[in-house]
Amino acid sequence: MGPFLPRSTSERTIVFTSVVDAVTALVLREYLYSCLRRGNSSLVRRGPMKLTGIFGAFQKARTVITTFQEVGARRLGDVTSDHLQAALERWQSVSAEEAALRVTAVKHLFAHGPFLTADRLLVNPGPAAPGTRWPEWSATRRTPPSASPRRSSLRS
Repeated sequence: MGPFLPRSTSERTIVFTSVVDAVTALVLREYLYSCLRRGNSSLVRRGPMKLTGIFGAFQKARTVITTFQEVGARRLGDVTSDHLQAALERWQSVSAEEAALRVTAVKHLFAHGPFLTADRLLVNPGPAAPGTRWPEWSATRRTPPSASPRRSSLRS
């Protein structure tokens, strides 16, 4: 009997062997672990991700990383504002909804950066609304504010 995932997609496992680059596979593993354990306090969705959302998060993050590699950034740490703008233009050529989904995924990758050991996005994607043209990417390389895990209050 397999694990129980209510209202889940037809996918039951995430296959990291489909990711050829070992560093990218490690980044994706750490990103998903961080999403499941910590959540993202800097974005609208607060609290840890539900297990049923892991497949979508994996696909979105993998697509974002692949797009960055296609526009010339081999690693997340190599991404510049020019790469971000080129990726946004690609996503907008598909549709505004596609761009909005990918922009959100980029923001999530940046927010979970402190918990990624192998590679992380160093350029802050900024607070622009999803799907809109980012006025300017932050040209300075900086790390996001430290996101500490939430402490749950336990009553004894």
